[in-house]
Amino acid sequence: MRLRILSALLIASLLATGCAASTPPSSPSPSVAPVTIPQIDAAHVTSVQVRLKGDLELASEQIAVTAQGDTVVLSGTVGTADERQRAESLARSVKGVEKVDNRIEVRPAQ
Repeated sequence: MRLRILSALLIASLLATGCAASTPPSSPSPSVAPVTIPQIDAAHVTSVQVRLKGDLELASEQIAVTAQGDTVVLSGTVGTADERQRAESLARSVKGVEKVDNRIEVRPAQ
C-alpha cells in the first residue's frame, strides 16, 4: 500500500514539475526597436566641401572630403594647425555631421 502511495506521489510531482516548466511566460518579452546609425551621404559631403571652399582662410587649401559610414573624413594638407582645426570645425557645423575624422596634415609653406 505504501509503495502505491509513494509511486502515485512521485508520478504526480513529476507531472507537476514537467507541466510547470513547459508553460509559456505569462507576459511577452518587450520588443526592442532596432538602432539606426545615421549615415553620411553625398549631400553632407557636398555641404562640407562648399563650407570649406567658401571660407577665405581655407579656399586655396587642398582638402578632400569623403564619407565613411557615419563619419566625415577630411584629408589633405594645410599650412597651419589653426587651419586644420578650422576645417574640422566647419565640417562639424554642417547639419547632420556629428563625427569628423581629421586626417589633414600641417605642412608650413616654405
